[in-house]
Amino acid sequence: MNTFHWHLSDSQSFPFVSASVPQMSEYGAYHPDKTYSTATVSEIVQHAKKRGIRVVPELDAPAHVGYGWQWGKAAGKGDLVVCLGKEPWSEFCLEPPCGQMNVVNGALYSVLLDIYKDLKDSFPSKWTHMGGDEVNFDCWKSVKSITDYMKAQGWSSDDGGFMKLWDDFQQQAYKKLIEARSEDSPKAILWSSRMTEGKNVELLNKENYVIQFWGSTNGDRSNSEDEKYRKQLKNLLEKGYRVIMSNHNELYLDCGFGAWVGKGPNNWCSPFKSWHQVYMSDIREWIKKEEVDVSEAKAKELVLGGETAIWTEQASDSDILYKVFPRTWAYAERLWSNPSKGKSGELGSWQEAEERLSHFASLMNSKPREIPSNTMKPEYCLQNDGKCVLETKSSYADSVCIM
Repeated sequence: MNTFHWHLSDSQSFPFVSASVPQMSEYGAYHPDKTYSTATVSEIVQHAKKRGIRVVPELDAPAHVGYGWQWGKAAGKGDLVVCLGKEPWSEFCLEPPCGQMNVVNGALYSVLLDIYKDLKDSFPSKWTHMGGDEVNFDCWKSVKSITDYMKAQGWSSDDGGFMKLWDDFQQQAYKKLIEARSEDSPKAILWSSRMTEGKNVELLNKENYVIQFWGSTNGDRSNSEDEKYRKQLKNLLEKGYRVIMSNHNELYLDCGFGAWVGKGPNNWCSPFKSWHQVYMSDIREWIKKEEVDVSEAKAKELVLGGETAIWTEQASDSDILYKVFPRTWAYAERLWSNPSKGKSGELGSWQEAEERLSHFASLMNSKPREIPSNTMKPEYCLQNDGKCVLETKSSYADSVCIM
């Protein structure tokens, strides 16, 4: 584990304290005590550096913005955000409160430049995550100043026209990142999205962007969503785009809990992803199975790695580490050593890895580290390696099969 990807803000809150634009956290933080101060950020970055971990900041844009951006009009900069808190929220965003950048307001880009400069000063990583997921065209369609701008540009009012608007924003935002970092081609990451589907992805220079893929790798071609994701990932690799894997069907650690939006009872990416499932997640195997038209050597070059993702709508200081570990430890072994998958109990199987990971978790839980994790099995099993393996010929196994 060598990277901490920090999603610094969202529509609900902007806790990052920007030295250049202090209004962001003043207007956007839940409370003055609930911020990422300059001192806190520095402490985390230094703590990570001592352990060989880089911290990659994300400023999501142009969607997933809201509170923190509403000060513009009072400061003479016009509306920096549109659709803020708009109802019914399900028509304009995927989770409340809604909010999306007012991408036709020129003042927005000077604010972005200042924040990008602050990110450069606060985070030594050469990488900047620019977000880019879940842009809602219906939000922009509902704003007259935006549709008037599009008409003046000669753009259509269909999805193709709004894709041009989004592309225009992304190009301008990247130019501000160049200016902020004083680099010709700063390293940027974007979430997979409508912009990374089909020919749309060609709007993005593959030398400048890495795509973090959060879709599914289930490969169920009878499921329209799975098929869409399968085609997108295959297309990205075959077109030579570099990717980071965070496929939600195996690597989203917030899945499998009660829904906080929607009809419930389970959240959108249920079921829960056990450490066993995470451990067996292997993009290299997927590439072979899907017959992606790239060589094995090229595939290694294009897949930069993978990332488990824990979104914190339903996580807090009290439980986040239990949700992250041991599943992230399991995925780290898969990525770094990738033992060939044998049969049950053989090298590369989760059964073979269980004892090793259990002892590693025990080591991490104990002093001086004291890093908690979800319990993998009873203490008896930990102290008696191999005694808790279910033999397939046992009467208990037979009874389980009958049930």
